[in-house]
Amino acid sequence: MCGIYGCFHKNSFNYSIREFIDNLNLLKSRGPDNSGYLEIELNENKLKLGQTRLSILDLSLNANQPMISSDGNLIIVYNGEIYNHLTLRNQLDQNFRSTGDTETLLEYINKFGIEKALKDARGMFAFCIFNKKDNTLILARDLAGEKPLYLNFNENFFTFSSTLEPILNLSKEKNTLNLFAIQQYLMFNYFPQPLTVFNSCFKLPQSSYIKINLNKFHFRKYLDFNELIETNFITHQKWWKINNTNQYKDFEFDNIPKTIKKTESLIENSVNSKLISDVPVGLFLSGGIDSSLI
Repeated sequence: MCGIYGCFHKNSFNYSIREFIDNLNLLKSRGPDNSGYLEIELNENKLKLGQTRLSILDLSLNANQPMISSDGNLIIVYNGEIYNHLTLRNQLDQNFRSTGDTETLLEYINKFGIEKALKDARGMFAFCIFNKKDNTLILARDLAGEKPLYLNFNENFFTFSSTLEPILNLSKEKNTLNLFAIQQYLMFNYFPQPLTVFNSCFKLPQSSYIKINLNKFHFRKYLDFNELIETNFITHQKWWKINNTNQYKDFEFDNIPKTIKKTESLIENSVNSKLISDVPVGLFLSGGIDSSLI
C-alpha cells in the first residue's frame, strides 16, 4: 500500500527533521517494511519528502524511496503499483538499479515527460516528483482515484500526504469542519473530490495532476480548491477524461459473441497484470458479480 508525505515550508517555521519523521511514522500502517526521507534547501525555504514502504516488487534496499533518477535531476516518492511497468521499462535504454516499478516510473517520466507517462502507465498510484532543474513539484493521482492524496496550504507551509493524520498533526491551528462536504457525504456516502471533512484540506481529483513552481510559491491559506489552482504558481491538468473512447473503437457492440470474447480477454489481461509480485498474492472475493468474474 505504501504512504507518501511531504512538506514545503519557510525556514522560519520551526519544523525539524525529527518532527517530520514522527509525522511520517503515522503512515507506518501503510508501509511497515521500510521508510526514507530527505530534506532540500530552497532559497529561504525547505522541502522535505518521505515515504513508508510496503514491499511488493523488488524487496531489496535498491527499491527504497525517496528515489533519485539516474541523471540526478528527479526525485520521487510514490505509492501504488504500475502493472505494465515491464512494458514501459522495455522502452528505456539504460541500466537499472532495481527491478521495481518505482524506478521504471521515475525514469519513464524523466525521458518522456509527465503527460505521456501518465497516459501510458496502467495502474493505481499517487506520487510526487521534484525537478531539481526548475524547482517544480508534480503531484499526480491515478485514473480512478484508488490511491489517496491530500493537500493543505497555509501561511507557513504546503503539505501533502496519503492520509490526513500527518497534515492535522503538523497544523498548529484548529481545523474547522466543512459542513457542505459533510452534507455531501450524508447524501452520497463519500466526500466528492476535491472536498474533505476539513475546510483547509483538499483531495487531489482523480486522473489529474498539479505542477507547483516553488520559485514563485506564495504561502497563504486556501479554503477553495478552484481559487488555489488559479494562482500563478500552480497548474492543474486532467490527464484523462471519460470521453476518451478511442481505445474502444475496435469493439463491435452489435456483435454480441465478439463483444463477449473481447470483454473476457480484457478481464483476463487485467487480472494477469496484477499477479506480478515478489511476495504471495491474495484475493478478497465478496461473492458479487465482479468477484465471480475474477
